[in-house]
Amino acid sequence: MCLNAAEAHAMLEAARRHPKLISQIVPSPYGLKGHDIILELLDSGFLGDLREVYAYSLTDDLTDPAAPLGWRQDAALSGYNMLTLGILQETLLRWAPPPVRVLAQVHAFIPKRIDPESGVARAVGTPDSVHVLAVLANGARAVYQLSGVMPVPQGTGIVLYGTEGVIDYDLTADRIYGATRHGRSRAAKPEPLEEISIPEEKARHWRVEEEFVEAIRTGAPVRFTDFATGVAYMEFTQAVARSAQQGAAVDLPLEDFLDERALES
Repeated sequence: MCLNAAEAHAMLEAARRHPKLISQIVPSPYGLKGHDIILELLDSGFLGDLREVYAYSLTDDLTDPAAPLGWRQDAALSGYNMLTLGILQETLLRWAPPPVRVLAQVHAFIPKRIDPESGVARAVGTPDSVHVLAVLANGARAVYQLSGVMPVPQGTGIVLYGTEGVIDYDLTADRIYGATRHGRSRAAKPEPLEEISIPEEKARHWRVEEEFVEAIRTGAPVRFTDFATGVAYMEFTQAVARSAQQGAAVDLPLEDFLDERALES
């Protein structure tokens, strides 16, 4: 498991040195079912030009202060990732351009928990509340809100706002909602969001193991998730951590790896 972007870059470099070997990261299961429908909507002009994104994961997983320290709250095991930030960003990268700048703040409302191995209270290594503002490569703006200390869980999802419409993917329920004015008069009254069905013949399901075997046997490209995508979301999570620590915006790609990219190009 990679704990930081440097390790992720090292793995990517190793993979590129051996192009005949197939490499794949276990993908985010979020949004797999409706992935093709989202692409169809984007290609059809349903959304128009992407302007804003709201990505959220609001759970009550960490609300109990008496619950023991989990491995995801141990920075030595979880690295820079916090809550579901990495997996949510991996999902978003399937449908939106990558961030080029992030500004973050994080906080641990429950700063100490009992280490189940030692029985001693330890400071948690990752936050239970994360807020990120981001600028995407196309100029769109994104807001990420993650919390593990909600009194009432509100699920996980991604909302895309464009010049023509809105696409709201409830990732917890695997249901898509949307509304668009594409192809309608500008004077027409906006329609409320309605559910967009995911026909069974277009629904994707978890078949990662099968796809990996197919990639080895036939050379089929890895769609979910290749190492380059893994590096992208690892850099993003590290940039979020760095921004929160420094109290300032951080540009992407991280300057630490710009020389590597120059060599790659």
